[in-house]
Amino acid sequence: MTKYFGTDGVRGIANKELSPEMAFRLGRTGGYVLTQHKEDASRRPLVLVARDTRISGQMLADALIAGLLSVGIEVLDLGVITTPAVAYLIKIQGADAGIQISASHNPVADNGIKFFGNPLTDAAQIQRDLDAVLTWNKEWLLHLNAYNLGNTNPKIVYTLDGIQLKLVQKQKDLGVIISHNLKWEPHLIAMTKKANSVMYLIKRAFSCLPPALHVKLYKTYLRPIIQYGFQIWNPHFEKDIQLVERVQRKFTKSAAGLNNLSYEERLEALNLTTLADRRRGDLIETYKILNDCYDCPVLHTIFHLNSNTHLRGHSLKLDKDNFRLNPKKNFLSNRVVNDWNGLPQCLVVADSVNGFKNGLDKVL
Repeated sequence: MTKYFGTDGVRGIANKELSPEMAFRLGRTGGYVLTQHKEDASRRPLVLVARDTRISGQMLADALIAGLLSVGIEVLDLGVITTPAVAYLIKIQGADAGIQISASHNPVADNGIKFFGNPLTDAAQIQRDLDAVLTWNKEWLLHLNAYNLGNTNPKIVYTLDGIQLKLVQKQKDLGVIISHNLKWEPHLIAMTKKANSVMYLIKRAFSCLPPALHVKLYKTYLRPIIQYGFQIWNPHFEKDIQLVERVQRKFTKSAAGLNNLSYEERLEALNLTTLADRRRGDLIETYKILNDCYDCPVLHTIFHLNSNTHLRGHSLKLDKDNFRLNPKKNFLSNRVVNDWNGLPQCLVVADSVNGFKNGLDKVL
């Protein structure tokens, strides 16, 4: 399925990858899915269809609508209208879904088909999923925290074992605090506060820290705290970068004989790098994901391999995702692309994770 569907619907060159025949099949398949999940059998599902001003838009819209109508879907053709307006009108019109034919900022020859669901009509399915999760957890004697997270959340009321889910602005999951706007400041503040507490205990226990012991204590007790899960929360705002860097900057001053040196000189003397330079960890994580080192068969789909085989460099080059907001721009799948594509062929096809790490240390 990922051969056609990217992170933002189906895209391709009109009349080539994205032909009227494909648009018809997409409409027919999408309409069939809606009819299978419709609770009220007496009412035909309603789908809103819109497009932008590309010359191929009308052709693809006609084919898509024909596919929807062929399986009994009621269609409202909105004509030329913006993508956010489609999402808004889905709720206003009480539609079951919406489809926008657009390729955003891509070249004029391209076009795309984006599918939208209705959060209000999807609510019943989400509630059924929550009930199924609850049943499984009770069977295995596990407990769940009941929270409802989201910035533009439509505030639909969900329940779990009769308890209404509380709407929250942040929530800790596997040790990482996730906020409703995907900004990592709450997590960074909590993390640096914990690291500073550990640093205080180390300084109380040791009146003098020789450089060798200093590095061992740092790598054993501090670095695991300030680098845990950084593939997820990697900061991109300067104030957040400095907040994390301040922990290492402060601790390196306590090494014997180094307190009068500059931060850069202290790092060189202790053979450390700045916390802002996390390229090594990102590249190792990318290697693990692309080589299915995790027991999750769909995890590698966060990356998109470049289909152009005529480019210079190695055979596993990645493409960047399209993005509109800064959080997605700084996701692992985007920020690692340039560094990964610059690695040599012998390194990206390493036989093991340790082999990749050893080769990476020679390259960086």
